[in-house]
Amino acid sequence: MGDYTAAAVLSIAFQQSYPVMDGNVKRVMARILGLKNLTKRNLIRIQGRLKKLISIEKPGDFNQAMMELGAKICFPKNPNCGKCPIQKSCYAFDSGSPESYPALIKKEKIPHYEIVAGLIWRKEKFYIQKRGEKGMLAGLWEFPGGKVENGESLENALRREITEECGATPIILKKIGAIKHAYTHFSITFHGYHCQENGTPIRNREFSKWIQPNQIDAFPFPKANHKLFSLLNEQGWDV
Repeated sequence: MGDYTAAAVLSIAFQQSYPVMDGNVKRVMARILGLKNLTKRNLIRIQGRLKKLISIEKPGDFNQAMMELGAKICFPKNPNCGKCPIQKSCYAFDSGSPESYPALIKKEKIPHYEIVAGLIWRKEKFYIQKRGEKGMLAGLWEFPGGKVENGESLENALRREITEECGATPIILKKIGAIKHAYTHFSITFHGYHCQENGTPIRNREFSKWIQPNQIDAFPFPKANHKLFSLLNEQGWDV
């Protein structure tokens, strides 16, 4: 049970003086106190003021009234200050710009990348390679490929990446499909293609193997690759 739920239950059901701190109440109090930012320090100030204001006899009624005030009058945008019963005690109303309190937190847009990768076939096996022991996804196995550059087509990017990594330009046979995957600080659309060698053999790296589909479980792959495996299991591995 979280702090919000616990305070609501204790005050409404058991008449104990615990103030509720939901989003509506925080907004109302930020406007009353004139707090621009809901920092940790300011949240402590809000909680302290609520503890002084909350009714000892009817704490549940107080909490419900504060939540109702935020939900039905003190809206994030276009608050109905004319109907607010505590308008005269509101710093934000006096400022003439109640919507400015509290300031909206702008979420940073996480970058999104287009990624291409190729299953390069040699008869019944396809090529995989192991990532280095440092950096993101260290030590996991993957298909050769990489990020699509601005203005670059998916297939041209795939040829470039495989040529750089494997020393040979593949024949692109057909697209498997695309999946979306999100990491902590960015997201990707992961495009997979069936490929095969084009005369010049793929240059085997120190940590590379040719495996069959039934050997996948013997190697740790990134989650994005497993999503691609699911597509392949649905449509079949045959080229």
